[in-house]
Amino acid sequence: MPARLAAVLPLLVLLLGACATGPQVNHLGPARYPPSLSVERLRTPPARPYEELAELRWSGTQQTRDEAERLLAEAARELGADAIVLGKARSGSVGTSSWNTDLSSPNYVIEGVAIRYRR
Repeated sequence: MPARLAAVLPLLVLLLGACATGPQVNHLGPARYPPSLSVERLRTPPARPYEELAELRWSGTQQTRDEAERLLAEAARELGADAIVLGKARSGSVGTSSWNTDLSSPNYVIEGVAIRYRR
């Protein structure tokens, strides 16, 4: 491998990794579970007892809200969650501090909490 390619390759890998964005995951405890078969998408917390596994956050401009929620649900499924409680989506302009719940802007953030029902 030429020296020039060897020098550029790590930078290229880093840049490509930055383009592939997925949900951010913040684990809320030490518990780890095998992936679940499916995940419910909820708008409000359920009445039955549950534990919170992780906070999930997706932001971007390429997906529709439904696609973004599907990505969050898939991330929750991989954590072994039974459901994800989705929060309100916020939209705004990239690089500004003004955010609202009107999703007419293609730039938005959706957050949720992956939960597992107590057994």
